[in-house]
Amino acid sequence: TLTGHLGSVLCLQYDDTQIVTGSSDATARVWELASGTCRTTLTNHAESVLHLRFAGDRLVTCSKDFRVISWIRDAPFSYQVARVLEGHTAAVNVVDFSDRYIVSASGDRTIRVWDTQTGNLDRQIAGHSRGIACLHYRGDRILTGSSDETVRMWNVDTGQLIFTLRGHTALVRCLRFNDKYIISGSYDNMIIIWDVRTGERLATLRGHSNRVFRVQFDQFK
Repeated sequence: TLTGHLGSVLCLQYDDTQIVTGSSDATARVWELASGTCRTTLTNHAESVLHLRFAGDRLVTCSKDFRVISWIRDAPFSYQVARVLEGHTAAVNVVDFSDRYIVSASGDRTIRVWDTQTGNLDRQIAGHSRGIACLHYRGDRILTGSSDETVRMWNVDTGQLIFTLRGHTALVRCLRFNDKYIISGSYDNMIIIWDVRTGERLATLRGHSNRVFRVQFDQFK
C-alpha cells in the first residue's frame, strides 16, 4: 500500500522501476516500485493533476490549473521542470506525447500540439462542440472523445479533421486505436468498435450497467 497523497489518486503509470501518480492534492509523486517508497513529490501544479504520461526520461503532466508541464528526469526517481505549457482556458484533461509533439486536450474544446523539445505551440485544433475528455496520439493521428458524444480523428501535422464518428449517446470517456480498429467507451455504458480506415461502425458491446471509464487492446488479437 502506497500512502502519501492527501487527495484522490486520479491517474497513474508505471514501468519496471517506478510508479508515477497524480492526485487531486495538486501533486504528482514518483514511487520506487521495488520498495513502495515515495522518492519525489512534484508540486508545481496549483490544482488537481488530471493525467500524466512518461516515457524514457520525459514525464508530462496536465492539470485543472489549465497548464501542461513537461519534466526531464535528472536522476533515478527525480524530475525537474523542462517547460510549462500555457494557453488552454479550462482544465487540461489528458496529454500524450512523442519525440516530436506533446498533445493536450481540454475542457476548452481544443487540442493543442506543442513541440516536445522547445515547448512552442505548433498548432491549435478545434472542432468539438463541448469539452474533450480523452485522446490517443499515435503516429500522425490524434483520436479524441468529447462530451459532445463524438469521436474525432485528426492529422497531427496539419490539424485536419479526418472523420467524425457518431454513435454514442453520452460523453465519450475513453478510447484507443491501432492499425485496424478504434475502440471507444462512453458514459452511455456502451463500447463501440470502429474500422480505423473508414470509420465504419463494426460492433457495439453492451453489458456494462454503468459508465465505461477505460478500454485497452491486447497486442495479439
